[in-house]
Amino acid sequence: MGSRNRQRRQEKARRRAARTNAQRPRPPDSSPRPDEARRLRRTIWSAAGLIRGETSNQYVLSVLALNDVDPGSVVDIAETDIAAFVAAAWERGWLPSELVRHARRSNAAYGRVVAAAIAVDLAGRSAAELHPRWYADAATAAPEGHTDVEIGWLSRALAAEKIGPARAIHVVTDLIGLLGKLGRLPITVPPPGSDPRDWQRHDASPGGDAVEDPMLLRVRALLAQAESTTFEAEAETFTAKAQELMAKHSIDSALLWSRGGRSERPSSIRLAVDDPYAKEKALLLGVVATSSRCKVVQHGDLGLYSVFGFADDLAAVELLYTSLLVQSQAAMRAEAATAPTGSHVRGASFKRAFLFGYAGRIGERLESVNRSAEDVASHRSPTGGIPLPPGAGTAAGAGLLPVLVARSEAIDGEIAEQIGATTSARLGGRSYDRLGWDRGGQAADRAELNRAVRRREAGAPTSIPAPAPRR
Repeated sequence: MGSRNRQRRQEKARRRAARTNAQRPRPPDSSPRPDEARRLRRTIWSAAGLIRGETSNQYVLSVLALNDVDPGSVVDIAETDIAAFVAAAWERGWLPSELVRHARRSNAAYGRVVAAAIAVDLAGRSAAELHPRWYADAATAAPEGHTDVEIGWLSRALAAEKIGPARAIHVVTDLIGLLGKLGRLPITVPPPGSDPRDWQRHDASPGGDAVEDPMLLRVRALLAQAESTTFEAEAETFTAKAQELMAKHSIDSALLWSRGGRSERPSSIRLAVDDPYAKEKALLLGVVATSSRCKVVQHGDLGLYSVFGFADDLAAVELLYTSLLVQSQAAMRAEAATAPTGSHVRGASFKRAFLFGYAGRIGERLESVNRSAEDVASHRSPTGGIPLPPGAGTAAGAGLLPVLVARSEAIDGEIAEQIGATTSARLGGRSYDRLGWDRGGQAADRAELNRAVRRREAGAPTSIPAPAPRR
């Protein structure tokens, strides 16, 4: 049987179950006995697709079997199981905000129900025993409005979503399947139950509690100016300066790491990449991460990407990717604003090609910036800052390559430890609108003009290489 036929049969079974439950009266007190509860839980898990080795026929039979069960009993069992799956998600590396987003991608109401479950989980924990960043993320995922944490919270959360008994079984079964199939993610913030003595390593990573590098503060200010100014030339210059500073700082950090005994270990951050055009946005993230000497791992079809690298480089990736994404969206809107109604410039194929061309050209520009920064580093003394005499640059530059290779190997080791074996993937395999590709590349060119920073930024003149002629 094909996968589409199975899906149609499963959906028909769900609809039959919903109609039957809507028509059948229920006794006022039908709480199952312990042995009945165990059997009912297995049936629910089977209908949720959590029992390994079961056939599609067994799945359909389990869905149909729920027709003869009081919806209230199913919701009561689901309340316990959903709470348990939410608590288990933290040990699997999931953050509360990621869990809500994951549920919301299936259905907006599912996201709100999961947020209520997180509020229940949070109410049973002491804030003093939670990592501050984890607690802040949980408080954001489950805002103050979620105050119903008593037994029966799931029934009330479903009622708030106007989900009646006829649909409740379908919804809670979906949620159990969604939460019960969560994969493992790298831990980016210490979860509940972790030893506070292990928090230090994570606090040194981007978003941690350690004092932020002044250079990164300057880069953030430059990118914020690039995003906020209404003058295109000014935005381009701010972005170019930020890119140059990050490239230089990455090399300086690598050399300091080498001289300091290489005690710092790589860590990771995780970014969500959502539709529309998630594939093209992911390409932009990949080229930005590569230029910052980091590596990206995609987590299946979750729309989540882990970026592995050293703390300063990871911070640079997050800053630059976010800013370039904002600027690319603004450039794409500007293209559409000048196009006549109905023009293909307003269509999905043009926008997809625009972002693909933009990402590709940004990768070329960042590679040029890195080459320039490495060339400058090769003509400085190993202690930094002091220019070397003529002829000595080659020897100094030769010492940089082994350091970069060692850091790359350390990142590979961290990926292997956190995730295990990975496979490489290359984006592509489709044709793209040529005009959109060219316009996206031109917008990326404009993001790196070879100009001095405006008087507002009291820095040295930039030395970003001029864009190569486009063919």
